[in-house]
Amino acid sequence: MIAAHAETAVLNGFRPNRFQAGEIFHGTETAFFNDTEPCKIRNISFEGIGLRSRTKVRAGDVVEISILIGDKKVVQTGATVVWSNPDKIGCDFGCTIEHGPLDLEALQQNVERHTILERAGFNRNAQFDLIPAEYIRLGAQLTHALYGLRDRLQALENAEAFRGEALNTDTMQTMIAQAQQGFELIWQEMNEIVRPIPRNHPRFAAIKWHTENILRLPLADAPIVKRSFEKPLGYPGDYQIMLYNYENEEHAGTGTLYDQIVHRIVATTVGAGIRARMLLTLDNIFKDYTNSDSSHEQPFEILNVGCGPAREIKLLLDQNTIDKPIKINLIEQDEQALQYATEAAAPGKFRANGNAAIVPYHASFADLLRTGRLTDHLGPQDVIYSLGLVDYFSMATAKRMARDFYEKLKPGGQLIFCNVNDAREGIYWPLEFLCDWTIQYRNEEQMMEMFADLPGAEVRLELEENKQVWVIFARKPLDTA
Repeated sequence: MIAAHAETAVLNGFRPNRFQAGEIFHGTETAFFNDTEPCKIRNISFEGIGLRSRTKVRAGDVVEISILIGDKKVVQTGATVVWSNPDKIGCDFGCTIEHGPLDLEALQQNVERHTILERAGFNRNAQFDLIPAEYIRLGAQLTHALYGLRDRLQALENAEAFRGEALNTDTMQTMIAQAQQGFELIWQEMNEIVRPIPRNHPRFAAIKWHTENILRLPLADAPIVKRSFEKPLGYPGDYQIMLYNYENEEHAGTGTLYDQIVHRIVATTVGAGIRARMLLTLDNIFKDYTNSDSSHEQPFEILNVGCGPAREIKLLLDQNTIDKPIKINLIEQDEQALQYATEAAAPGKFRANGNAAIVPYHASFADLLRTGRLTDHLGPQDVIYSLGLVDYFSMATAKRMARDFYEKLKPGGQLIFCNVNDAREGIYWPLEFLCDWTIQYRNEEQMMEMFADLPGAEVRLELEENKQVWVIFARKPLDTA
């Protein structure tokens, strides 16, 4: 377009029509990039598309975009990321289409056909046809068991003789233990069904809809399930969820005995690996500290990336003898988590008689992705660890983070990453389907690949006792010349 002026003509840039997703799809679409990563379409034109996902991408990445209308794939095309704006919840990004222009008119026609067919009749079997019969059977068993537990607990709670201390009776503890065992067995059988199904498959969407809207309901008011699903801080796995898992025997402020018991069952079983990974990491950190030659000039220095409530730091300072200088750097995107972590560790810090320093740093999710620059000012570290950050990243990003942090270690220093196990015993079903909590699950081979590019590293891999979480260690050689 040329705008005429009195003395000269000024060229104004032109951008092809770009439509908001609702103008084209009316809520009928499901979108993915790289086949398995779900994303939300923000806007679209014939040559480009704006997306949002929970997985971070970077400008220059080449991705594969697929769009489904109902269960029909209407777009499958390569695209290049031209801009990216990650935040603490996910990532907005824009792509240019590589395999020819998008036919927006054809997309609208597909939407219209899908809408007409949806309105043509009520098919009560439409969702259930996609759900495996064994999944429905297991879901019915779970629902029946939970409502039976609810009825027994309501009767107990209504009895005049009931008092709060009844929670600690042998009868109550046996009931809770049996419920925990049954819940864990059902979710492991659910894992066997859902783990092989790609996230972009219509069967996956049907199972997830069924679980969230039907199977989740008997557990929905338990604080750990409710907060995980609703995400009041805007992202899953916030520091309060971690505290629920760490303090699984504590009361969580709920109105009924049934919801409190369900909370305890979920926190105890699903959180078992979360607690165990923390204790295994803590044990290795303390061993390195005990064997160190730290001094006031050169304190033993730790960097915890994505620290959350940093319960392991509280335990380190509370339960161990801190007789040599130690400096603990905490990096976290959530300021509430940093506030909690520093307050919780403060009593132990003061008991250390000046030997302990805690230095918190606030960083956005985008900053956490820029690991090289993030820690430049800190100097070399004796231990760098992250309990749950790499679960959210692709393998390429996890490997880059490992390389960047490994470079920041002192000779003889140790890098520790934790990642949830991709196995029957893992927590895929309760997290993904009950709590809408999407992370990357990895097997033994993938864990070793994460640290495969660390020069000279002595790498070892452990599976914590519940077989839910991997903990991988890389020791930097003393002689790095």
